[in-house]
Amino acid sequence: MPNYTGKILQYKNSVFTNSGQSDVEDFGVKLVLAFDAITKAIAKAPTKGKQFRVIYGFHGDNNGICCDPFSPEDLSAAEGIKKLYPGASFILTDGANQSTTDYGKLIDDGWVLFTWCDSDRYLHNKYQGRLKEKGLTNPKDLT
Repeated sequence: MPNYTGKILQYKNSVFTNSGQSDVEDFGVKLVLAFDAITKAIAKAPTKGKQFRVIYGFHGDNNGICCDPFSPEDLSAAEGIKKLYPGASFILTDGANQSTTDYGKLIDDGWVLFTWCDSDRYLHNKYQGRLKEKGLTNPKDLT
């Protein structure tokens, strides 16, 4: 039985974030729930002159701050997930430079999935106002 909290959220410009916690395998369940929206974004990105990117490779704490790089087992599980999205570019990072990485550029450019746990909270806190909501008041709920 899957053990996770939260969901994948979608914002304007095809920016996707992860709210809540899970291990890599249970993150796959969250992705299944958001599969249609993500695959549509992957297919549409080239029509906008973009490449859809997936940022992965580390775990986030409840505030989305990097707490552990992926283990070899996590990386193996991620390989299985990557097969679901053949049109995406996967960018592996261990999170060591999270505090100095400018994810704001990726948010502004769009066409990206931030996979680490509670990336939604981290990005909202660090880049206040940069995640543009699809709806009037709430991001699109993909579950």
